[in-house]
Amino acid sequence: KAITDSLIVNQDKANTNSAKVFYSKAIYTEPITKSASIFVNYGLGFNNESLRRNTFNILPSGANTQIDSLFSNSYEFDQLINRGGLGFNYNKSKLRFQLANDISNTAFRQKNLFNNSTLNRNFIFWHPSSELVYSFSEFKNLEFRYNGNTQQPNMDQIQPILNNIDPLNIIVGNADLTPAFNNAFSLNFNSFKILTDTYFFAYAGINFTNNPITTSVVTDNDGKNTLSYLNFTGKNNVNYSGNLYYATKTKFWDIYVGCNGDFNSNTYQSVANGENNTANSSNYNFKLDFTKQKSKSYTYNFQVGTVYNQNTSSLQSQSNNNSWGFTLNHYVDVFLPKKFQFKSDGNYLWQGKTQTFNQ
Repeated sequence: KAITDSLIVNQDKANTNSAKVFYSKAIYTEPITKSASIFVNYGLGFNNESLRRNTFNILPSGANTQIDSLFSNSYEFDQLINRGGLGFNYNKSKLRFQLANDISNTAFRQKNLFNNSTLNRNFIFWHPSSELVYSFSEFKNLEFRYNGNTQQPNMDQIQPILNNIDPLNIIVGNADLTPAFNNAFSLNFNSFKILTDTYFFAYAGINFTNNPITTSVVTDNDGKNTLSYLNFTGKNNVNYSGNLYYATKTKFWDIYVGCNGDFNSNTYQSVANGENNTANSSNYNFKLDFTKQKSKSYTYNFQVGTVYNQNTSSLQSQSNNNSWGFTLNHYVDVFLPKKFQFKSDGNYLWQGKTQTFNQ
């Protein structure tokens, strides 16, 4: 098909970025008993970022003195953070426990130097956290952790300036973005048996983000995309992950044999042409692992496994991409005389066809 349309962008762009970051924190701990204590903390920080993007149109004379105000901006983004909190520690015998909660005030100052406008905002955030570790023995323990933290918008997301480096994909920031809040839970179990040289590990985790910062894409009739950012309300971005690993030393050439299974699943919210879209992406892996090693002499590892990928979209269910795959991996590390080493690694992936890519 012959090309019937074209677009020439003849501009000179000058970008200047700078950032100054400072954070300090003081902690005071007071014992209550031999096993318990309380602590208080206070932190002060600031983040100063500036971004100047000047776009000049190239005149017929070849000069580049005509500034294009549509694609130019000079922007400053300042954050002042005051954060303090209280916590409790307990450590006795097989149990270690910590519970804490901070409160912070974040003051935003966003100044558009190009049109001399300023936006000042303040946010109050909670930062809860907890940790529990129980040791059944020296080589077997169970761990639980939780952390709650804010996710601040970055400079590119908040700067209200059009970016036409790719004319078919225009990006513009949103100065009214507010921070998101992320909750992270994790559970770990570790066990190692010295006599049989056997190791077992299990992990499960979940992260979900409230008020997530996400993308909004509008596609016009000519196929041009305009991408902006917004806070998605009503639904969360969610991540699930897990891992199981078991390995033991066999009598056959003292080879370690292991099996490893893991999964990772993400749910991401976005907006396309004014419609809400929920995208799900999941990855499942299972591998057999073989390792032969001798201290300060050599290590050889070989893995063979399968992988299953699952991708769905609520707006384009007919274009889901689910497929099986096959993997081979190897790693070699050999210690040579005169402190030389030889290393080699290889990775192979065979990906099956999907509903969209049928080869």
